[in-house]
Amino acid sequence: MEGRPLSTKISAPKAAQQKRRAIIDAAEALFAESGFDAVSVRNIADEAGVKLSLVTYHFPSKDQIFETVIQRRSAHLSELRRERLAVRQHSAAFDLRDLVECYTSPLLDLINGNDEGWRHYSHLIAQVTQSRRFAALISQQYDETAHVYVDALMKIFPKADREMAIRALVYMVSIMLGVFSSTGRVETLSGGSYSSEPMVAFASMTEFITGGIERILTA
Repeated sequence: MEGRPLSTKISAPKAAQQKRRAIIDAAEALFAESGFDAVSVRNIADEAGVKLSLVTYHFPSKDQIFETVIQRRSAHLSELRRERLAVRQHSAAFDLRDLVECYTSPLLDLINGNDEGWRHYSHLIAQVTQSRRFAALISQQYDETAHVYVDALMKIFPKADREMAIRALVYMVSIMLGVFSSTGRVETLSGGSYSSEPMVAFASMTEFITGGIERILTA
């Protein structure tokens, strides 16, 4: 008796994986645009072009979809941040500005890459980090790398108080996410003369963060 064609056996799981990814992509875009509460599971199904039953098959709850959206990109982003820091720290010239760039530049590069989803993710993370509701989820995904950077700050400023190093990291993250969200506020205030695009703002943002951190860690 002949078996099923090999191509069919292979393509079915691949198709299921592609639909699952389409669901996550759709959820990411909708959550970034409208926030968690305003988006329904049916909205996600419609955006992904799949049946509602397929969404609930892969994700029994909206909370689970949201957690998957946050988790999907966090590991890669955190790995890039740790890798860049590890490489730059070997340089005798390593300083605070290098540290700031190691933390912020990976997300900038990803935003400017070919995957538009990173822009959605950046918008979403900017929202989520402002809410205590999702604090545990963010902590789970990002605290390990955050502590690596706090330790690195303490090596640069050994006399600094660790509390202030932690605050410095929190301030850096808040500023970065605000800038990378590209809300268009710069265009509005300048009558369109200047751009809020992350690539345009990166240099001045880095200077601002570096100056602020140095000020509070040497006070």
